[in-house]
Amino acid sequence: GRFLNTDTELLEGGLPPLLEDFRDQSVGIVGALLWYPGRVRAVQHAGMGFQAGPKVMHLYRHRRQEHEPGIMRAKDLQCVTGAFMALRTREARHLGGFCTDYLNSFEDVDLCFRARFELGLRVFYDPRIQAFHHESQTEGRGLHEMENEVLFMSRWREKVEIDLGRIMREERAARD
Repeated sequence: GRFLNTDTELLEGGLPPLLEDFRDQSVGIVGALLWYPGRVRAVQHAGMGFQAGPKVMHLYRHRRQEHEPGIMRAKDLQCVTGAFMALRTREARHLGGFCTDYLNSFEDVDLCFRARFELGLRVFYDPRIQAFHHESQTEGRGLHEMENEVLFMSRWREKVEIDLGRIMREERAARD
């Protein structure tokens, strides 16, 4: 199954890489590179990482590809955004889809953690799959962010890895 926000436009050529990613049975969820709409391509989402707090952050937010080569590097991550998220139907059914305890945020992060820790599957960011995302156009987006974060942390704090610094160091090392 694919989850694609109504405010997201998939760019041409994204489906073949997606199908290729799922040939690897260890991959459970695939996320895409999301751009802000407009002439100048700036990143809205290139995967997520956690900083101390813990606080989940979108990688490379507002950055441009020519400044950050890591944007175009595929990688395993703890989570990706539900604005574009794909998983096999059998896994979506097994997990029961998005948890309805969350109100329009963190349900995607929770689903990634359930895929990883309940099914032992990888969450994979593939920049060959790209879309424009007209961010936060979904009605009610952000109204319950704090409560959702508290709920997520009450369930997953012990499993969260503070990885933002490590991801960025690895990206810089791959660039040099």
